[in-house]
Formats: sequence, structure tokens, C-alpha cells
Amino acid sequence: MYLYKINPLQEVAGATFDMNQGQVSRWKKVLTPVLLEALKDLDLHAARNTEELIRLFRSRQRKSTIDENIDSMHLDVTERPIERNTDREAQQNDYSKKQADHTIKNTIICDEYQFIHFVGFTWRGAIHDKAMIDEEITSFDHPVFTDLWLSKDAGYQG
Repeated sequence: MYLYKINPLQEVAGATFDMNQGQVSRWKKVLTPVLLEALKDLDLHAARNTEELIRLFRSRQRKSTIDENIDSMHLDVTERPIERNTDREAQQNDYSKKQADHTIKNTIICDEYQFIHFVGFTWRGAIHDKAMIDEEITSFDHPVFTDLWLSKDAGYQG
């Protein structure tokens, strides 16, 4: 989990855990499927489509206690810089005017406890936030979302 949370170079992880880079790489290959399966078994992984979001949200609501009932969902986009492409057309597709940089971005839906319920596709920086969510989430009209406050920024207004 350390490699995914902190995202260090494998050499740094090796120095931290007294291993060489090759050992870190082998352990990562062995343990990644175990980690992903454990997250799925515990319903702690992020949904990637509407149907999975509804299923996971229902499951999490059944498991939650009164103290941790979810009252709101927050919809936003996270952008991360990427290396500038050498192809001029690809540069234009990657360029985010909002960030004034070449980026890729994902839609994120989290709750007030900052638990991430949904991670959308990875898109080029030039794609508008509204176009992303229209493609990824078919509707928030499902009964599982009726009592929730949905907050979003102006980028989703259209």
C-alpha cells in the first residue's frame, strides 16, 4: 500500500524497507492483486461506472453506523500535469486552459468524510468537466441518491 499511497520511486521504497529495487518490483507484482482483491471484498474500491456506484453505495450505507451516515456527495475533477507531447495536435488535446498546463484529469465523487466513491475515466486536459460527467454518470436520479446533497463547481453547469 505504501507504493500506491506515497508513490515513491522503487529505489526509495527499497531503502525504506531494506530491499533492492528488484525485490520491491517483485513484491509489488505479488501483492498488488492481493490488495485489489481485499479492497473489492471490503467494498472499499472506487466505482468506475454508474451501476457499480449504485451497488457500492447501497452496500456501504447498509454497513455504516448512525454516526457515519452520508449526507452529501461532492463532485469534482482532479487534474495532474503530464509531460508535454512532441506532436502539436496532441499538445492541443492535452492543454488545460484552466490549469495553463498539459494535463490529464479524472472525475472524482467523494463524501463529506473524503471517502472516494467514484473515479472516472482518464481524460485529456482539453475536455470540459461537464462533457466528462455526462459520459461517465448516466444519472443521479436513482433513489439511492435522493436524500443526498450533491455539491459541484461551476464547471458542471454546462
